[in-house]
Amino acid sequence: LMERYHLDRGLYSILNTRSRSDLHRIMVTSMDFNRGGHARVILQRLLSHEDVSLRELSTQSLAEWVRHSPEDFATWGISMLCEQVGGVWINPGFCLA
Repeated sequence: LMERYHLDRGLYSILNTRSRSDLHRIMVTSMDFNRGGHARVILQRLLSHEDVSLRELSTQSLAEWVRHSPEDFATWGISMLCEQVGGVWINPGFCLA
């Protein structure tokens, strides 16, 4: 539905607004990141957001996915966790190996 009705454009514009952390929190807690696509891009952007509490909430959401262990989490979630934990100093190739 997101792609069919171009909802992704609206969500990206919400991400660019600094004053709507309430909507950012709704995105983190309600989107299904297991499907991939735009939802994971949004999660990645929220994981690196300037608001510390929003980054923490995004990391907690990612940790919930680890606990529920969806089938393909290793292919997408581990690299996000490595980036979140290591920041800039971890070699991205390390997480993909």
